[in-house]
Amino acid sequence: MGFSRSRTLYLVLCLALAVLSLRPVEPVDRLLDVLLAPARVFAELSAPVGWLQGRRARASDPSEAGARAADLRRYAEVERAVLDSAQPADPHRLDGVGWRHAEVVRRERGNLDRIRIRVDGRSGVEPGFPVVSADSYVGVVVERWGGQGDVPGSDELVVELITSATARIGASVEGGELNGMTVELSDLVVGGLAPIRGREYLDVHNPERRGIERGRVVVNDSKELAEDLTYLANGFLLGELERVAEDGKDVLGVRPGLDYETGLYQVLVLCPGDGPVGATARRGSMLEDDGWRRARFFLRSEPSWWREGRKLSLGRIHGVERGAAVASGARFVGRVERAGLTISDVRMVGDPGLAFAALAMIRTPDGGESPHVMGRITGGGRDAEGALRFEWPATIEIPGEGCVRASVWTGSGEAGVPRGLLVGDAELPCGPGPHIIRIHQPQGAQEPGSLRVRVARGGEPVP
Repeated sequence: MGFSRSRTLYLVLCLALAVLSLRPVEPVDRLLDVLLAPARVFAELSAPVGWLQGRRARASDPSEAGARAADLRRYAEVERAVLDSAQPADPHRLDGVGWRHAEVVRRERGNLDRIRIRVDGRSGVEPGFPVVSADSYVGVVVERWGGQGDVPGSDELVVELITSATARIGASVEGGELNGMTVELSDLVVGGLAPIRGREYLDVHNPERRGIERGRVVVNDSKELAEDLTYLANGFLLGELERVAEDGKDVLGVRPGLDYETGLYQVLVLCPGDGPVGATARRGSMLEDDGWRRARFFLRSEPSWWREGRKLSLGRIHGVERGAAVASGARFVGRVERAGLTISDVRMVGDPGLAFAALAMIRTPDGGESPHVMGRITGGGRDAEGALRFEWPATIEIPGEGCVRASVWTGSGEAGVPRGLLVGDAELPCGPGPHIIRIHQPQGAQEPGSLRVRVARGGEPVP
């Protein structure tokens, strides 16, 4: 009878653990983290035994070392191109205007219309300074962030996007169409989101000519009437004016030239002056800063064969937070799905549901590469050939027809995931999305060698 009761209790315990693995309960997870911490310590202490019995570290493989060196060279090239992507296509657009380079580091919690940017050096940037990215207007600095920045010697600023319900800026329509005739210039006010379903449009207020149909909308704010210094952004693009049928009536909106939701990576803060203002030194490689800790994988964390979850050897006590990137060399391996006290669950790059901000480096006919902001892409697992499948909204499409060859990297703007981690190579379709894309990785990428995880600094995950 005693044996039967013990076996029943054992089966019930196994069933309970199986249910918890599929439907985690946070308080129980935390309790198990604490109870199993001694087992993890024992595993760490006994790890050298496995090293003595196992094969040599993968990093000692000359072919793998060569591949890592090649990845790092590609990273350096991408780094330069990405930082330069904040500059407008026409360099004369910045004539007579001061500017500072900045990077988007995260969205403000609970407010999608605000982003936080980091400016290298003590910037002297004040609220009211406009922010642009390449040829497009982004928003205006509204405050300095009051917390502790995660990179010493830099300023973090809060920017209110033009999508905010309270945002307003003077603008003009260039080459607009009115009753079949071209109108050279027509004034209006732009700000907030238009009541149009299915796609993001900026709202139009007080148009000078209400019958205007279409045209190119650029910033044209009055220096005398503007409350801020937004007139410094005059001439920067807001988007294309369109008249859209919505609920039986025509709604005027501006289809933006930027993906304000997930496609803001590198920006310029405009300020009084002429040319770069203050320190212009750009930060070194994010792969070499102190925001990483070495780690290793334990067993799989997902029971389903089509999933690619793994257990990571570090947890919250080591600074690991949910969403942090895991990398091998310059390659993106995955993100922390759940950060336990001493160990964490990682959603690998081939796991369905993994999402991150992506950047494409498109091959150009002259043999170079040109950056294209992809925005947030979401994983759909691997196909039969082992290629990664991702859904790409293509809010900002690649112009042209057919497909272009590109390498795909992590972008900016998500806490815990630095820019410039290589995902793989792909052929990206041109034209409006959404698209399903296939990203190819080199052989052996599913079993990465030495690992590092992005850790918190200053109380928050580093970018």
